[in-house]
Amino acid sequence: MAKKNVLIPNVKEPKHYDIDVYSLELPETIRGVTMQTGNDSFKIVLNANDSEEQNYIAFLHEATHIYRNDFAKDATVSDIEEETHSLIRNALEMLLKQ
Repeated sequence: MAKKNVLIPNVKEPKHYDIDVYSLELPETIRGVTMQTGNDSFKIVLNANDSEEQNYIAFLHEATHIYRNDFAKDATVSDIEEETHSLIRNALEMLLKQ
């Protein structure tokens, strides 16, 4: 029986993804962006102007979109972003309590 992923709900089994990560100068309001390049292939671009800590959080945010299959959801970007921010905030709070 597969364990339920506590940090990323709705992910029942581990899945392999091909993820390339790049660092490019982006507008200051954009921390990162993800593009799907194939069925299980993605490119994550992090803002080169941001700190290492900001890039780490942005990577977690973008990876969460991938692992939750947000690209296939029939929801507004605003709703997906709000849910992702909440999920990451809750996960970080849970980790900090340990």
